[in-house]
Amino acid sequence: MPNGDMYMEEPYSRQQNLTGNNFSFRDYYKGAITTGDPYLGNVVITATTGLPQSYLAVPLYSSPEVNNKTLLGIWSGD
Repeated sequence: MPNGDMYMEEPYSRQQNLTGNNFSFRDYYKGAITTGDPYLGNVVITATTGLPQSYLAVPLYSSPEVNNKTLLGIWSGD
């Protein structure tokens, strides 16, 4: 979501193990919001598995026009 809340995580078993639901503090979220472009974050220890991973985050906007775009959320993969 635009505010950093996790809407869904796959596989669902990982979503059930989340210790929090807002990830706006992560560098991949901040980088995608700041640049407005896809952003590869640093390696982090995940909240669900405790293992190191890096995330690629892509900001999703309502319109490609610079003056009219509204952030809909972040799509990320690890």
